[in-house]
Amino acid sequence: MNYPIDVLPQAIVFDMDGTLVDSERLQLQCFMETTGKYGFDAREELYLQCIGQRVLSHELF
Repeated sequence: MNYPIDVLPQAIVFDMDGTLVDSERLQLQCFMETTGKYGFDAREELYLQCIGQRVLSHELF
């Protein structure tokens, strides 16, 4: 017997605030590595000031 396979998802879950996955530590690590790669001496305090900000409303450097 062949049954049709429903390939379309019934739902998509977006986790924008860390409720399901705590990605903040990974984001901090990526931030530190990337800013260091481009010669910036970014500290965790700068990262904490930047999270939750819109790109247009917050100048990093």
